[in-house]
Amino acid sequence: NRVKKKGEGPGLYGNWNPIGIGFGPKEERVVELPFRIVTYDSNYDVIHDQRIQSPLPIRTFGPMGRTEFMQKGDTTYYLVGPSNYLSAHYMIMNEEGRDTLKNFFQINIQSGEMKSVVPYLDKSPYKTSSGVFQELMTKSFVVDHNTKELWLVHGLSKEVEVYELPDFTLSKTIPLNHEEFLTFPPVPIGTPGNDERITPLRFLAGRNKKLIQLEPNLFLINYYKGISEAAYQTRIAEDATYIPANDPKENGILLILDGQQVETELPSIPGSILFGLGDGKFLVQEPENPEIEEEKTKFSVYQLIKDS
Repeated sequence: NRVKKKGEGPGLYGNWNPIGIGFGPKEERVVELPFRIVTYDSNYDVIHDQRIQSPLPIRTFGPMGRTEFMQKGDTTYYLVGPSNYLSAHYMIMNEEGRDTLKNFFQINIQSGEMKSVVPYLDKSPYKTSSGVFQELMTKSFVVDHNTKELWLVHGLSKEVEVYELPDFTLSKTIPLNHEEFLTFPPVPIGTPGNDERITPLRFLAGRNKKLIQLEPNLFLINYYKGISEAAYQTRIAEDATYIPANDPKENGILLILDGQQVETELPSIPGSILFGLGDGKFLVQEPENPEIEEEKTKFSVYQLIKDS
């Protein structure tokens, strides 16, 4: 069924667009708004409607990711909040905020109770630095409902963190070996967004971009390698619209099979990798052509074929 929920009135979203969508247990439809989370049955009748106590409003043209869930007994929890989709530095205003920040907000969909969960590891670059990595405190994660695990990779991390659910017990970390991964120093807390010191963090620094699950024991990580200041200046002089993080030549793909990184790194592909579809397949949003005004968003399905 297709429904339209934009606009004012009972059961509608007002002027807010969803920042996350997904499916819950029993094929419930899930819509995460900046300050609400709503679940529906297959006929789009409301099952639960809870308020999200979010510190940061987000206005977006469309969903920025998938809202993940987990269950404990008869209770369903969702991982919500702006830092699922944006760099968490937006929520750091002082030293205390940086030291107490955790990875997720967890909401009990039945009661509406919220709490912060999954602290940053002590060895994380976000914890060991006295500054903040503006635009780079991102993360990508997926819940494996078969193994009841949360797989998490941060933008600057050199490892994947795997947590047992529903209690978020760290069960293992998987080292990552990037072919190339340029890094730049953080900036002091409170540095304004127009400060020139943020330019390397925003455009030049390498980062893990997307973690998806392709098969039960196979995961894919798409990452941006980063480029030098000289290369960046040369390319934007030739093309003012150039965004290095979107350049397939500056990206790579890592594979995690049976809990270990596969030795061979794969070249990246054009577009944005969205999520896995099973059987080695994954969905990609094709890049827009800046020279043509297109009314439709195009998608492609790729499949990873294993050597026999």
